[in-house]
Amino acid sequence: MKNINHHGFTLLETLIVTALSSIIVLIGALVMSSSVNRNDLVNVSTDVVDTLRRAEWHTMNGRQNDVWGVHFTANDFTLYRGTTYIPGAPDNVTTTLPNSTTLSQITIQGGGADVLFNNSHGNTSTPATITVELNETAEKKTILVNPAGAITRN
Repeated sequence: MKNINHHGFTLLETLIVTALSSIIVLIGALVMSSSVNRNDLVNVSTDVVDTLRRAEWHTMNGRQNDVWGVHFTANDFTLYRGTTYIPGAPDNVTTTLPNSTTLSQITIQGGGADVLFNNSHGNTSTPATITVELNETAEKKTILVNPAGAITRN
């Protein structure tokens, strides 16, 4: 009887390795996607807080001898100068949200969509609650602006 040495891999071995590799890649892609989306949530909530603080700071320091505010929609927010938001004004700085997030709740005292800081102490007559939500998981970050102008995020 001849002893036959086979070199190489059988078709079944190749299919098993390919299937296992595909599963590992899929799991890695899902974990990476989830991580990127969570980063979007943190980054957007940080950007909202930073923009609110910039408006407050500009108002307190009398930048361009005017008051500053932030205008909110579900998909973006805009830093603006003056008592009224004017779309397309040259001083506007708009931040568009990534597709993975939305501003799901914008509750501003007195209605409207603007938080306006109105004096050298950084007070606002438009305290607000703004909720940034991750679209796929409904994970949320809530930003609060109180009448004294304090801005907090949970």
